[in-house]
Amino acid sequence: MNKKFLFGFATVALGAAFVATTPVQAAADDTATKMTTDAGIGFSTFNPGPGPFYKNLALTFVPKSFQFGNANTASANAQTYKQTDAPSGGQYVGVSDDRDTKTAWNVSATLADFTSTTTSSNTLANAELSMVLSATQQFAMDGATADASGVPTPNSTTLTDFTDATLKALYSGTSSETVKLTAGGAGKTVMSYTLPTTGSAATGTAAVARTVSDVNLTVKGGSAKENNQYKSTVTWVLSDTGTDSPTA
Repeated sequence: MNKKFLFGFATVALGAAFVATTPVQAAADDTATKMTTDAGIGFSTFNPGPGPFYKNLALTFVPKSFQFGNANTASANAQTYKQTDAPSGGQYVGVSDDRDTKTAWNVSATLADFTSTTTSSNTLANAELSMVLSATQQFAMDGATADASGVPTPNSTTLTDFTDATLKALYSGTSSETVKLTAGGAGKTVMSYTLPTTGSAATGTAAVARTVSDVNLTVKGGSAKENNQYKSTVTWVLSDTGTDSPTA
């Protein structure tokens, strides 16, 4: 089986403890869908992907931003800071697969080092971001409509629990879980899809999403320097990792 990494990454700008961030610009790429967030307090519930979604595998949205305040006091003890810009409507990570022939895929999240905007060698050693991901849910979306009119807003109407246990079992994240990312460390899988062993994969747009909540940043004692601002990014990578769908 050849692994195909068709879809690159999406970045989420972070404001960390002692941080003020600047916008990250999206870069065009024929083989990657790259999503960025505004570096500031988010006023919408999600950051929609650019597509295309019709007959394509793509990230539908990622959290708009993670901010943890920029007026914190440096401490000799480890401190945990709560996200200050969590939108009231929720924040999400989602995937849409509108291909006629489905393959397995996964989404990973990686946290870059928190680096001082003043001195690049000054980083928050072993900073850790934690977030709670809900159980994976189905997302009501049509690929062609999303290309023409935009991605639907994720909410209680568009997000529903699986009624088919067999289909639900093909996706990871069947229950709520806490994911922890270490700054500068390896990425972790936050969502994945596995092909059925028999029969055919779902037809039409197979879209799913997980709600992201309770986002916190833990900073090691003595790591942060007074009068410094730090910034980082969370990179979300959607990778096509499987073979063609089986046939009955």
